[in-house]
Amino acid sequence: MELKIPSEELVEEYYEKFKNSERYYLADKAIEKLIEKFPKNNTLEHILLKTIVINDLYSTQIYGTVEMTKHIKSLNIDKGLEIKSPDIVTKIATGKIAGKRKYFYSFASKYCN
Repeated sequence: MELKIPSEELVEEYYEKFKNSERYYLADKAIEKLIEKFPKNNTLEHILLKTIVINDLYSTQIYGTVEMTKHIKSLNIDKGLEIKSPDIVTKIATGKIAGKRKYFYSFASKYCN
């Protein structure tokens, strides 16, 4: 399966597909509340909360949540998120957990959304 390049159109396509799912709707609403409370990505504790919740609710299989949190903080992503830069997904997705290079596309796309 070939991964599609993230874009606003792709997000809208998947949003339409999953918006009527109770599981995803409730998860999205919970995450929205969390992001309203902690909108920035410059505090480890705030990033960790969002990482843990997204990872758990969407089963993205990030086994090193603290490592991922540090990785996200190091990227200074807030300006990229403001302008909806698809590059931020790739930057978050490309990381190391337990010393092994991994590509966390599922988690990264959800975190950016």
